[in-house]
Amino acid sequence: KVLILPQSFAISDKERAEIEAFVKAGGTVIADTSAGILDGKCRKQPQGMLDTLFGIKRGGKTDTTLGVKMGNEEINLQAAEPVTAAGATALATSLGDSQTPAVLRNQSGKGLAWYLNLDLRPYDNERIFHTAGEKQIRALLGTILGEADLKPQYTVTLASGAAPNIGRGSTGCGVGM
Repeated sequence: KVLILPQSFAISDKERAEIEAFVKAGGTVIADTSAGILDGKCRKQPQGMLDTLFGIKRGGKTDTTLGVKMGNEEINLQAAEPVTAAGATALATSLGDSQTPAVLRNQSGKGLAWYLNLDLRPYDNERIFHTAGEKQIRALLGTILGEADLKPQYTVTLASGAAPNIGRGSTGCGVGM
């Protein structure tokens, strides 16, 4: 139901065609910043390999303002690259003068393509310290996955109400301690 493309800078023509067919058939694709900016041979392209699918156009003014507004809430993240909506709906924008789209949703056939134009590198600290930003990012991803009709079979929550951390831990085995 869902294809996640984390830091997928290089996309081949064959991969692009398969991803587009997956979404048109009803799948959901979620990518973060710079997805498909390189072709299958890692050559920079004038436009990204998946820009049409995501309904975006690259270029314009870079907005370095920390903070993204989504609805009435502000998320303590930064829009990562200068893009504009070219068919997609911008659900969040940067707080700066350029109002750079930060979360974009584009319908393609029966499916959805989500482009997270967000610098997600600070999320690790947000997650470790259980900040408001962590909750906002989890809510955003929960909304996206919910629209794809993908819901967890079981929800795990600590007695404190915080979400459990799974990732790099002191043991180095992939489980946070």
